[in-house]
Amino acid sequence: MGGMNPVLDVLVCAFNEAGSIPRLLKSLRSQSTGLGAFRVIVVDNASTDRTEQAVEEHGIGLNLAYVYEPRLGLNHARNAGYRHARAPYVAHIDADAQADIRWIETIIRVIRTVEPDLCGGPYFPYYLGPKPAWFLDRYNSNYKGSAPRYLSDDEHLSGTNMIWRRALVERVGGFRLDVGLTGRNLPRGDETNLILRAREQIPDFKAYYHPGILVHHLTRPETTSLWYWLRRSFAAGRQHNKVFNIASHDRARVYLLGRLLKTAALVGGRSAKMCLVRDRTVFPYWQNYVYECCLLDIYRLGRLWEAVTGWNQPTGTQVKDGFRAKFARVGL
Repeated sequence: MGGMNPVLDVLVCAFNEAGSIPRLLKSLRSQSTGLGAFRVIVVDNASTDRTEQAVEEHGIGLNLAYVYEPRLGLNHARNAGYRHARAPYVAHIDADAQADIRWIETIIRVIRTVEPDLCGGPYFPYYLGPKPAWFLDRYNSNYKGSAPRYLSDDEHLSGTNMIWRRALVERVGGFRLDVGLTGRNLPRGDETNLILRAREQIPDFKAYYHPGILVHHLTRPETTSLWYWLRRSFAAGRQHNKVFNIASHDRARVYLLGRLLKTAALVGGRSAKMCLVRDRTVFPYWQNYVYECCLLDIYRLGRLWEAVTGWNQPTGTQVKDGFRAKFARVGL
């Protein structure tokens, strides 16, 4: 599976990941294919720690390119990585993840047999220390079953384990700069947005899931806090219209404000009541109940909050025109 022209570039975007990069690069050096089957592109996204030195020290033996992107933001880094990519496919993996020993092998087999536009697989958590008793592994996992299959139109893949046909990403305009992660902030949804745009623009778009395309992702201590997930769900709700390319509505602001207050009251009352009378065989800790039963309500609150506070902000078609212009300026 080797050769001078690998079929796969592995894109790693890193913001202050000097502590995690060694584990990731070790997992890539251990791939069953050998090192000639892929190239690694590490995009250092304005890190202020020793990320560059960690890449230099632990990337020995890998076919590796280091790129510095001074504009903070995951999608700035991703688009910079695509400008340096040469292979037909680009595999995304987070800097704090670890690839299964057959990750590359399985990706290449899927590429050669299925020829998807997008493929990916599950991720499961790993920890560097103890986690709270209430926090279940599945809270930070993405598993779609044990059978390889094409994804339906309402299914998406995680950004820490997705492989894109490079020409398709360039065709649809790259990753949007106004959606997604910046530094350690909370908004997500950038890969979902790209998948939705690809499905809109490419009638025969093929997305494929294979359980053997497997990675383990670091669950940081702060992400085992219920407060973190409440804030993240609220932030995701605020990003909803951008992620799903929904145009601004024309409902009166006072109506939206009323819905916001009513929803907040309902969420507060229901959460307090049900945490006390919950089925403890299903939800042994009150945090389990809030995580599994209330986060969707918090997401809705975020949508309403953004609708009220972001009144007359450009969304939908206006935003889509804006990000096309941005990507034209950076050459994608």
